[in-house]
Amino acid sequence: MADYLEVVQFKERDGKWRPNRLGYAKKNDKGQLNVYFDVMPIPDHEGSVRFVIQKPQERDSQQSAASNGSNAAMSGGGMDDDIPFQAEWRG
Repeated sequence: MADYLEVVQFKERDGKWRPNRLGYAKKNDKGQLNVYFDVMPIPDHEGSVRFVIQKPQERDSQQSAASNGSNAAMSGGGMDDDIPFQAEWRG
């Protein structure tokens, strides 16, 4: 069993409910569950915020990259292009 749990929020896209990973949760030394958000959950149309804490799910690499788009882009995962990055400074 993993030492952490996923925190996800389900959103409807293309007629299917798909999980968006928000962060993770893990138990501390006292057995309490601590939740760590990488992104904040978005309220639904009623103004409620709902998220699910579940066991980590195995996903194929494309689905994981899509649901964690910002994390994958920041870490370089899924980025396979020939465009060089050059910082441009303007004074």
